[in-house]
Amino acid sequence: MGLIEKLLKQDKAALTNRPTAEVEIERLSKLIGEPCIIKVQALSMKQMRELRDFYTKTEWREVQKNGQKVKEKIEVVDEYRLGLEAIVEATIEPDLKDGRLREKFKTEVPSDIVEEMFLPGEIKKLGDKIGELAGEGKEETQAEIDEEIKN
Repeated sequence: MGLIEKLLKQDKAALTNRPTAEVEIERLSKLIGEPCIIKVQALSMKQMRELRDFYTKTEWREVQKNGQKVKEKIEVVDEYRLGLEAIVEATIEPDLKDGRLREKFKTEVPSDIVEEMFLPGEIKKLGDKIGELAGEGKEETQAEIDEEIKN
């Protein structure tokens, strides 16, 4: 049986299901006296494209070409805001869009909550887990690959 036939036998929901994971934020666990578990899921390609489009702007910059200054149109992505918003969109629990959290942090922008509530390393930990769920893996060095094969 070929791959297409095997895929066709699967339920569409199972094929399109986005994986989830739990990330403990140890600092907040100590603060609240119980595990602070953040549940996240992989973002869909559509969600990532929409976020990237929203946080991309076009700028004109002067560059040197053939000894002359010319203006060139470039696209600039605000990777920082994109990353914060990706965490908001990928977080299932707690709902970072909850009005009570927005009221507590005095903001209407959920990504501001991420920026204020989590430390930089915690934000990186969440972002790394979301990327991992989306199929982004860390690049292995040849030495790491050789070591895996050896073991």
